Amino acid sequence: MTTTDELMKLSCVYAAAWTDSDRQATHAYDALRAAIESLVKERDALKAALAEPAAEPVAWLYQNKAGIKAFYMHGDGALLEADKAAAKEFPEAHSMTPLYPAPAAPQAPLTNPQITSILYAQPGNLELDWFYAFARAIERAHGIKESE
Repeated sequence: MTTTDELMKLSCVYAAAWTDSDRQATHAYDALRAAIESLVKERDALKAALAEPAAEPVAWLYQNKAGIKAFYMHGDGALLEADKAAAKEFPEAHSMTPLYPAPAAPQAPLTNPQITSILYAQPGNLELDWFYAFARAIERAHGIKESE
C-alpha cells in the first residue's frame, strides 16, 4: 500500500519531469477535442436540417445563354415543363433556378409580463367577447393576422 508521503514524492517527481512538450501536447489535445466537439454539433445540426422535408419551390427562374429570362409560377404548365426539359438537355445554354419561400422567423413564446400586459389591455368585463379579444391579441403578438 502506498502512503500519502510516497504519493507526494511521486507527484513531485512527475511534476519535475513534466516538460514543455508535454504541456504543448496537452494543449494541442484540448484544442483538437474542442474542434471535434464543435464539428459533431455542426454535423448533428445538418443532419436535423436534412431530416426535415424539403420545401417545394414556389416559382422557377429560367434563363438562357442569349439573356432571355422567364419567371414561372406553379400552374404555368407546358412552358415551364418545356424550359425544364431544355435546361436538362442543354445545361450549358439553359438554366432553371428553383425559388423557395424565405424561412419563417422563429417565434419566441410570450413572457408572463407580456401576457399580463395584453390581459389588462383588453376592454370590457369578463364576458365572452373579452376572451375573444384576449385570444386575438395573443395571436397578433405572434404575427397571426385575423382572417377578413
